[in-house]
Amino acid sequence: MNTESNSAVALAHLRLPVSDLSEAISFFEAIGARADVRRENFAVVEFRDRTRLQLSQSGENGSAKNALQFDFKVEDIDVAWREYDAKGLNPGEITRRTPGHDSFILRGPDAWEVKINSGFKGS
Repeated sequence: MNTESNSAVALAHLRLPVSDLSEAISFFEAIGARADVRRENFAVVEFRDRTRLQLSQSGENGSAKNALQFDFKVEDIDVAWREYDAKGLNPGEITRRTPGHDSFILRGPDAWEVKINSGFKGS
């Protein structure tokens, strides 16, 4: 994977409205994010690559409004599956693809789907 980019822009953050801020923070911490900012009705979680996700308390279920797809990459898909299962996150079955990414789905608060991917496997 090429880690250098000619892009003139970097992603600062994404914002996700949630019906239960504490539940959303707990979910993202369970998959490995770090809570960075917490204020009334607002929080920021940060991921390993320093990408930040703003969570805002909306008071209503945001799943119908959220078309944003979350895909995360882990070093070892089998280890991640076992860790998330042990945390009670109920990961779906691992789909194996060669070439491609092995992956599984987690359901987050407000029923959004979070896809967990392995690194890309060639043929």
